[in-house]
Amino acid sequence: MVTRVAGEVWGKPHLDQKTKALICCAIDIVDGGTMPLFPHLDMSMKQGVTVEELHELVIFMTVYAGFNKAVAAMVLFKEFLAERNSSNG
Repeated sequence: MVTRVAGEVWGKPHLDQKTKALICCAIDIVDGGTMPLFPHLDMSMKQGVTVEELHELVIFMTVYAGFNKAVAAMVLFKEFLAERNSSNG
């Protein structure tokens, strides 16, 4: 059921896929690590989100998710980038 519902909401036409991917990352930050940030960061980049946009999102979330959650997300974001760079050669 979750897969079906997710497919339906991702198929809605009014928000583009890039925006939806950024929303997923923002929700992960608000959840404070209970949701899988790495897969959503990867998905975002596949949807055309740049490293700079993701960095700005994490900074932006400081105001809305709180400093501690945003700092934790920044640490994870840097780990994601390091892992991604090492796998790309």
